[in-house]
Amino acid sequence: MKILIITHGDEYNPKAFCGRWHSLPPLFRKAGHEVRHILKKDWKKFYFKYLKFKPDIVICVGVIGAAVCFMKKLNLINVPIVNGCTDNWTEVMGRTHGIDRIAFLEHYAIKNSDFITTPSRAMEKKCELFGKKVFYIPHGIDKVFDNFDDIMPAKLPGKLKVLYVGGATKYKRITSLIESVKGLDCDVYIIGKVDIEIKDCPPNLHFVGQVDHKNIPQYLKAADILVLTPNDDSTLKMFEYIRAGKCILAVKGRVGYFLDHMENAYLTYDLREGLEKLIKDENLRERLAKNMRKIKIRSWEDVAKEYLEFLENVVLKDKKQ
Repeated sequence: MKILIITHGDEYNPKAFCGRWHSLPPLFRKAGHEVRHILKKDWKKFYFKYLKFKPDIVICVGVIGAAVCFMKKLNLINVPIVNGCTDNWTEVMGRTHGIDRIAFLEHYAIKNSDFITTPSRAMEKKCELFGKKVFYIPHGIDKVFDNFDDIMPAKLPGKLKVLYVGGATKYKRITSLIESVKGLDCDVYIIGKVDIEIKDCPPNLHFVGQVDHKNIPQYLKAADILVLTPNDDSTLKMFEYIRAGKCILAVKGRVGYFLDHMENAYLTYDLREGLEKLIKDENLRERLAKNMRKIKIRSWEDVAKEYLEFLENVVLKDKKQ
């Protein structure tokens, strides 16, 4: 099978982050398939690469899918288009590029793709509103988590350690966490690139910066509470947090499609209220963590196998018919 993938990615193998469309293409190749991966810098070369490669399937990730779908409308593309819906693009890009413009592109791509896959139950519901059949295929976790129980934790000072992993951006609402920790009896560590101006940083807040992805398990192992601030049920960090088997505090919203309040996580609109509750109640933290460890998280190898089965048994089978 010849697979052409076009994404918003900037590099193939970033050290600080390893997402869905960094992890799956090499595994597709390992399984014996031909794969070409087009990054943002080469979008203009897409059609040339399409003609030269002659793929069986095109997978589009992001609003660039709208342009590919439009090409198919013009009969310039004659193979199935799979929309890999991983993010809420209007929310992620709307502030920078205009909500109306991004919403149009996102929805055009959803409506005009032949097939849709997503690791998000919330996105699954959204796509179904367009009358589309959606295939839920979750995220996986990297091999660096294989021996998590034997990993030595990173040395983080503090009696009770709270950890957030991910970009410090407006979309991810990191300022809500920063405001929430002022004066609390805990040390809060933020791993990732900071893309916003932060004022009045409390003394119990520590910015670690970007960390090589292979070292992330050490930091998760060292934490007592792991925090999710985005209104998102498909962020890769959620799956890695779950594998760590620690207490998770999350902003109530889409994450409720995957996690249950007071069953395996603490979901709240008020992070400070959640932190105060979890800091004081060690038994609650332990119970939530214990239930979290009951959730099965798959490897990227298993996810790649499921994705390829979907492409072969659904997409190509439909094309033959």
